[in-house]
Order: sequence, then structure tokens, then C-alpha cells
Amino acid sequence: MSKAGFFSSVLKIGTLGSLALGSLVANAVPISSADAFEGATILSTTNVSPISAARSFDGSKADPGNVTFFQDTYAGDVGSVTFSTGSAVTLDGIRLYAGSDGAALGYQRSMSAFRFYADSDDDGVFEELVNLIINPNYTTGVVGDANPSPNEIELTFLFNGPITSSIWKYEVNQGVSRWIYDGVRLQEIDAIATSAVPEPSSLALLTLGLAGFGFNRRRNNRD
Repeated sequence: MSKAGFFSSVLKIGTLGSLALGSLVANAVPISSADAFEGATILSTTNVSPISAARSFDGSKADPGNVTFFQDTYAGDVGSVTFSTGSAVTLDGIRLYAGSDGAALGYQRSMSAFRFYADSDDDGVFEELVNLIINPNYTTGVVGDANPSPNEIELTFLFNGPITSSIWKYEVNQGVSRWIYDGVRLQEIDAIATSAVPEPSSLALLTLGLAGFGFNRRRNNRD
């Protein structure tokens, strides 16, 4: 894919006025690179087919075959995907990859807002973790350009604290009103998972710390 119009950012949720609710894990441990969303089960959708929605979690950002297309007409219309990871997973954040078709023939797919939720209590009530307003003109394609550039955005969202859940949901708002090539093009959402096992180096440091504590204690006893 062309990198024209590409931008990347890491956002600490909380500075955006968003909420990070759910189960908090004390003494957060190192982040794992494993993607807990890959192969997720689609539970329900709005303005997108379940088959297309599943591409959000296929581990690929390929263009255009592995892209989730939300189909709607008017700016502000909401598309949503509710999905399950099967068993509960603990996350520190998510990564969002999205793109636009440029502005071929005066039309473009883009989003104006992105929201992400968790049902951490498994009671059907979703807690809002991410709420971001996006400029829908993240394409560099000129309106009327017959050769659109596949522009991308890549955003990393870090929650206020680790969140544990098996049911998740995300929503997008359509950026512009279109009647051809309408909707939003989303490539991938990846989980930033919290590892449940300390890294070997951290474990070694912990062991050394305990050994030092024992040595000081014995020395104090001798004194």
C-alpha cells in the first residue's frame, strides 16, 4: 500500500476525556505482542455484513480483499460490530488500522468518529473505553481524482488500566455523505494484551531482590 497520507500515533486514553472502566489489575505486567482478537466470533453487526466484519480480526491489513466495509449513505451514520474472544482476555489497549479510497469520482470512504467498548461484567452493559473524533478528510486524494491513493491511519489506544472481558464492541461514524462508494473502510483492529506471566528478566530481578532482602534480614539479625 502507498504510504501517502499515512500517520501513526499513540494515544493514552484519559487525555481524550474517554473512560477506561472494568476490572483493574494491580501491578500491570509486561505487554504481550499476541493478538487476542484474531479469529474473534462476530455476535452482531449494524450496517456491515458478519462476513465483512470478521475481516477486522483476520490479522491482515491487505487491501482490498481483507477490509471491513461499512455500507451507508449519510455522514454521521453509525456502523457497529459486537464480537467475542471466547474466553476472557485482559487488555491494555488496542490498535486501529483504517484507510480511505481516496476521492475517486468525488467519493470517499472515511470515518468521523471511532468508539470502543467492553462488557466486562457480562451483563449486556458496555463500558466506553475509547471515544475519538477523527477528521474524515484523512485522504490526500483530490476530489474528482480517478486514481485514488489508498491512504491509511494507524492509531494505538492505551486504556487507563487493564480491562478484562470476553465481549467487545466497536462503532464508527461515517465521515461524509455519499451515494456511490459510500461507507467506511476499516482494515484491522488488534488487541494489546497484558501477559499473565512475568518476563524471565523481570522474574530474575524479582529473585535477586528477594535474595537481597533475605541477606539484609540475616545481617540485621546478627547485629
